[in-house]
Amino acid sequence: MKILSILLATLALLLGVACSSDNEESKSLVKQTYRDPIPALIEPTIKPTTTLMTPATTIPVPPLTATAPSELRPVDQIIDTHNHLLRRPPLSCDFASAVDIVTATMDRFGIQKMLIMPTPGLRENCDSKSLAEITAQYPDRFAFLAGGGTLNPMIHESVSSGELTLDTRTLFAQKAETILEDGAVGFGEITAEHFSFDKNHPYESAPPDHPLLLLLADIAAQNGVPIDLHMEIIPQDMEFNDISPMSQSRRSSNNPSKLQANLKSFEQFLDHNPDARIVWVHAGWDNTGFRSPELMGRLLKNHQNLYISIRPFPPQLPLPNKLFDDDGQIDAGWMSLILSYPDRMFIGLDTFFEPVEPYQFYATKNFFRQLPLDVARKISYENAIHVYNLG
Repeated sequence: MKILSILLATLALLLGVACSSDNEESKSLVKQTYRDPIPALIEPTIKPTTTLMTPATTIPVPPLTATAPSELRPVDQIIDTHNHLLRRPPLSCDFASAVDIVTATMDRFGIQKMLIMPTPGLRENCDSKSLAEITAQYPDRFAFLAGGGTLNPMIHESVSSGELTLDTRTLFAQKAETILEDGAVGFGEITAEHFSFDKNHPYESAPPDHPLLLLLADIAAQNGVPIDLHMEIIPQDMEFNDISPMSQSRRSSNNPSKLQANLKSFEQFLDHNPDARIVWVHAGWDNTGFRSPELMGRLLKNHQNLYISIRPFPPQLPLPNKLFDDDGQIDAGWMSLILSYPDRMFIGLDTFFEPVEPYQFYATKNFFRQLPLDVARKISYENAIHVYNLG
């Protein structure tokens, strides 16, 4: 999954220069957070030279020990509710190989706990049993969601074939129950509309009200666990070229020429079982241009079972409906949304660790520093404890 690397390359081009280390607290927050060299989150002995490369510039990455963790914590703790230990597609199920670098990153940025999950795909892959081994060894640092490597392929196979038998529904339900028996705190990452960003990155699309997704909502509600749903919002049928010109997904030929509307069916999915907690992930990373704070506010008002997972990106990245304005301040529309629904939001960084891409961690730091402390605590960890049953 190379999208973040593409976005970071764009960021590096926009930055153009690199300045001094982030521990210079006397500098303005925006300059400190985004225009200074990025501290590495891996020891130099692991990777002697770590840089972010673009044709125009190279940003050097100093070692992890450059700044004490306490200097980077705007709130007392953070639970990252959405992340992956390995890139897509994993070359193996050896999630343990990434644990050291991930926990070092967590310590660096004051992340007490991380909810990990498999990247969603079209073919069956590593899922709950592999992740359960990690959480058993590190119960205080990790919990897991699953289904991206088992349930998600079944949903998309049904969409592709146009068939859904009773046997398939039964098998799907059995796999979902097995995931929960393995210790998952929810289902994820499940995709309803997932754009491709390069030739090795698949396009995935399923109607949000597909029978298997409705079945999953019922199972989630019955067991009191949430579903992490990845869905680019499409309010009406449109040409792919009608999405935001800023979307990096335009670079991939895997995406279709036409997109089918999914907003209405998303609301039908939310209404299907009001007891099913649906976490709409990746807010702040809008790839159509239609996921505005106003739209999310309307959906949150009309659907009490909807939650939003925020994925902060630095203000220099050219994204529609982005979290920050160009000066690094939280956008006014976003701030209104956050203060209106502080109990319905989390942080879900959805980043990668080999190598570490730390821009989102700094954006998250900037985000929490601008919120009232009680709101920051709700979004940083209190809501996650409640919704994902982490208490």
